[in-house]
Amino acid sequence: PGLVALNAVAGLNGNIDTRSVAFTLGPRLNAAGRLGKADVCLHLLTATDLSEAKKMARSLDDINQERQEVQKWTQEEAEYLLDREVDLENDKVIVLASENFHMGVIGIVASRFSQTYYRPTVLIALKDKKGKGSARSIPRFNLFKAFTECSEYLIQYGGHAYAAGLNIEESQVEAFRKAINQVGQRILGDEVLIPEINIDAILPLEDITLKTLKDIQTLEPFGQGNPLPVFMTEGVSVHDLHYMGREGQH
Repeated sequence: PGLVALNAVAGLNGNIDTRSVAFTLGPRLNAAGRLGKADVCLHLLTATDLSEAKKMARSLDDINQERQEVQKWTQEEAEYLLDREVDLENDKVIVLASENFHMGVIGIVASRFSQTYYRPTVLIALKDKKGKGSARSIPRFNLFKAFTECSEYLIQYGGHAYAAGLNIEESQVEAFRKAINQVGQRILGDEVLIPEINIDAILPLEDITLKTLKDIQTLEPFGQGNPLPVFMTEGVSVHDLHYMGREGQH
């Protein structure tokens, strides 16, 4: 009943695919935990009455909208600090710390920064002279190994090559920033900081048909280990574009 209600609130009809889970259902379920309201998500998923589930699904949708607002001002704060504290010509790793960061969303914002600026990114939410950080990386830069090299400045850390977390004293943030950038200088040459797009095949416009789409869909589910194929069409120029989304953000 909980998932049925959440599908309805999210406007999902018909088959639920991996994209629906990743970009529509997942963010709503995760939002509750990010804002310290995980019990709403728990009660929704364990609900046995559909009418009650619908109430909780609407509540979860409201929480997700709140998460989007929190994420928006956290990202604005990060961009403000980036302009003032980071030299993208020389800094190989972005490290930003602020009391205005919300711990629940810094991982999302770090992920966006690592993609936008193509740098490993560490965002640290400060409170009471201590910091909790979340980091996202790019290929060729192993966050866990980098944190291990800088462990003398950290209280605690964990994670893997592409995503990691840390605890740190506020007084050690600047030393950590310098140390991890030294690691970055050693590992990340300028050629590594050029984003790559891996193309699976060149697809002529006449081959972009419903049959092609259905053939691709037989390879689902897509995700880690089975990525969505990427095609390229040559000799095409943009004629027009328009923005989408509630606030025209896409």
